[in-house]
Amino acid sequence: MDLVNINGKETVVVPPDLDFNCLPDSNPVPIAENKIAFGLFIFSKKNKKSNWRISSLYRKAFLLLLENLGYFKRYIENNYLLVQCTNNVLQEVEISIIKDRVNSLFSHFYKGGISFPYNDETITVSVEDLEETYLKQSHLIFNNTFLENLSNFYKPILRDVKLIAYLPFKNGLVTVTRGKITFSDYSQLENKCVWKEQIIDRNFDDTERDENCHFYRFLCNVCNSEEDRLYAFITAIGYLLHNYSDPSKGQAIICYDEDITDLDAPQGGTGKGVFAQAIKQIRNTIKIDGKKFDEKNRFCFQRITQSTQVVWFDDVKATLGFDRFNSILTDGWDIEKKYAQEVYIKPEESPKVLISSNAILDTEGSTRKRRQFILEFSNHYSSQIKSGTEEPIIKEHNCVFFSDQWDKNEWKRFDRFMLKCLQYYLKDGLVPYEHKSIATNQLKQKVISEFFDWVMQQEFEIDKIYETKIAFRNFKETYFPDEDYSQRKFSNQMKHFARFKDWEVSYQSINKESHFIFSDRKLEN
Repeated sequence: MDLVNINGKETVVVPPDLDFNCLPDSNPVPIAENKIAFGLFIFSKKNKKSNWRISSLYRKAFLLLLENLGYFKRYIENNYLLVQCTNNVLQEVEISIIKDRVNSLFSHFYKGGISFPYNDETITVSVEDLEETYLKQSHLIFNNTFLENLSNFYKPILRDVKLIAYLPFKNGLVTVTRGKITFSDYSQLENKCVWKEQIIDRNFDDTERDENCHFYRFLCNVCNSEEDRLYAFITAIGYLLHNYSDPSKGQAIICYDEDITDLDAPQGGTGKGVFAQAIKQIRNTIKIDGKKFDEKNRFCFQRITQSTQVVWFDDVKATLGFDRFNSILTDGWDIEKKYAQEVYIKPEESPKVLISSNAILDTEGSTRKRRQFILEFSNHYSSQIKSGTEEPIIKEHNCVFFSDQWDKNEWKRFDRFMLKCLQYYLKDGLVPYEHKSIATNQLKQKVISEFFDWVMQQEFEIDKIYETKIAFRNFKETYFPDEDYSQRKFSNQMKHFARFKDWEVSYQSINKESHFIFSDRKLEN
């Protein structure tokens, strides 16, 4: 390829995807007395006797050029995005990308300068003069004010519907229903388009029907081969792959470790990251570092775009309450970006939410519970980590997942299995299972370790009266005999224990001594 020098940089010339004649170049266009337009430039002269000289850029021609390159603006609510559409494939673009594209084409159009006849004269301009004018005035073209003149792009995005999912691969479109998987060419989209970022970067091939892939065996391992738990994982995968949102039923998929977790020394290594990476192989997924995530930062969601299908919050902090996610699932996303317009994504068009954490998020209240679909990962892999250098998944499967260590047949098996997960979800929805350790883990993270150890050894019962002083003395003498530990702290810890059991704890005075009694919350409701 040729190299041209623009703005002092060598730039690869992209072969043009439009004909030179699509610009108003073949004939000069008079636009005022002693002023004509030719190509991307306007030429003028002071009077009939003076020479023609290049005076400015021809903005109308630039609009024509940009739209022939597929650039338009697309409105989202009251704001707009700059987009490019080629063969029904749509992508959001920044002004700098548009400018780079035009820069790379500029020298192709005007290599060697230009020379054209007008009336009885021949107007000739060197490439140096053309470049100088372009560089001086290109800022008048590549800015939001001018680009607002681009035509509006209204073609709707192909989106999943309630019982149908669409998965765009490099070689065509896969349509998934409860009972059928079909393949078609993009030309059959007709009046729809797809986001470029959503296209899966490999060809679809349905010739490999064996679904016993590495990832399926991985799921069996992290579920301890328990059928109910495995099916919950499978339907959760299908839910995340289904690019359709019902705001009234939106849930976050939350991944926890099954083992009792110490927040001060989290173990990890159970495979939560591999699970999320599997989703990323199929749907356009943005990963947000949960440790650095600051919900008060107005730009905390700025990497999310209209084409984002899944947002993965990885390893969120214990201090982050679930209400932040609950509002997203209910009300949609307000996306503020630095140096760009705010964009709102409606709830029904919102990306799915995937959360992995060592901390159990708050489940108090029916709304929070209803918005959470929880998966627990067993210690099948993490139990093999002793020194911290072991890689049990690689050792057991003899490969790095989602890498070039997978051959074409393994990728085919993986794709086939993921599509089957989608079908199971379309058939049955999210299917929960009975959790192993969520409540216990949550209690351990809310109370001090000494109280946790003590209270789990007690045999408290509902509707039985206990004297507060005796219980407190028993606990304090066991763990804090010589320290100042207040009864109020003890009572607050007891409230957390009651919630863990789904009980209520109430206090009453009997013979001037404090007593407490547990009652079953489920019976009261």
